[in-house]
Amino acid sequence: MEEEYRIEMTEELVKELSVVCNLGEYIARKSKEQGRMEGFAEGLAEERLEGRMEGERLIGTLMDKLFSLGRVDDAKRCTTDVDFRNALYKEFQLA
Repeated sequence: MEEEYRIEMTEELVKELSVVCNLGEYIARKSKEQGRMEGFAEGLAEERLEGRMEGERLIGTLMDKLFSLGRVDDAKRCTTDVDFRNALYKEFQLA
C-alpha cells in the first residue's frame, strides 16, 4: 500500500485495517445468514400454501363422493369429527 497509494503503513493503520476487514467479513456473513433465513421462510410459506391447497382438494373430493352417494349425514359429521373424516379418507382411498 505504501508504494501504490503512498500511505505509510504504521502499526496503528495495520490494526485499523484489520478491524475494517473483520467488520466487512462479519457484515458479509450476517447478510448471507439473513438471506438464508429469508429464503427458508419463503420456502416454508410456499409449503404451507401447497399443503393447504392439497387439504382443500382432498376435502372437496371427499365431499363430492359423499354427496354423490347421498351420505349427507356423513358429510356433516366429517366437518367436525377429525377421526371420522380420516376414516372416510381411508374408505375412499384418498389418504
